[in-house]
Amino acid sequence: MMKDYHRSLLKKVISNLPTNYHYFGQKGFNLLELLIVTFILGILAAIAVPNLLKQVDKARYTQAIMDMDCIADDVRTYHLENGVFPKDVGSNTKPSGVNCFPRRNIDKIPFNSRYDYESWNGGSQKCYIQITFFGKNGVRNSPTNRVVFSEPGLYYDYDDDLILTLGIFDTPCQ
Repeated sequence: MMKDYHRSLLKKVISNLPTNYHYFGQKGFNLLELLIVTFILGILAAIAVPNLLKQVDKARYTQAIMDMDCIADDVRTYHLENGVFPKDVGSNTKPSGVNCFPRRNIDKIPFNSRYDYESWNGGSQKCYIQITFFGKNGVRNSPTNRVVFSEPGLYYDYDDDLILTLGIFDTPCQ
């Protein structure tokens, strides 16, 4: 009995509500609501997308550092086994005795850029060794055959290039 009374009361209340009331009479959203939601989503995307792209670039540079570490390990191993460093070669060219050397159009390189192994005599029978990653734009911005940074084992940013200096050694280069 009480249930029937509640049902009839609820039906009476609902029947007295206006039919154009949003939650009962209409299906979907009106144009203004859609525009507001679209505007809010646009603002959120404008904030999130640049941060996401920065993180993607950061991950690619981290991959380049890992590749350069691998190249450096192979160069040091070559030096220990042969008493000299591999000869200087052009960019995107694998030096003799270095197995870990990613090359453009052959291997997957961050930003489809390139690496360059460099060795040259820095005067007074000293050999300077460095590895350069050409960065996001794929163009060398750092100078060649010139001591840019002499502290070995550290990574240096030069514009968008990344340079790893292996050191200045007291033996002449090949």
